[in-house]
Amino acid sequence: MKRAALAAAAVMLAVELGLRVVGYSAPQWYELDPRLGWRLHPHRHGWFIADGAPVPVNITPAGFRDREHTLDKPDGVYRIAVLGDEQSEAMPVKLT
Repeated sequence: MKRAALAAAAVMLAVELGLRVVGYSAPQWYELDPRLGWRLHPHRHGWFIADGAPVPVNITPAGFRDREHTLDKPDGVYRIAVLGDEQSEAMPVKLT
């Protein structure tokens, strides 16, 4: 029984080391927020895989899943805020 547990631990350690050597990581997209509960972690980049299809994800320094926007709104531009949960976030959808 001890040999089986030791062998399983050795295999798990080898897999972990192998993944680290090849640079594989699973990004943590969310972080705790004292006011909101959870929010997107700023400056995260990586791939979100849903149904086997990888989608590139870029989280801005402001914590939005989008491209960079200026804080000052230019004249003639409308901005729309969408409030919701992970369904409105649409992580599996590729941004254009």
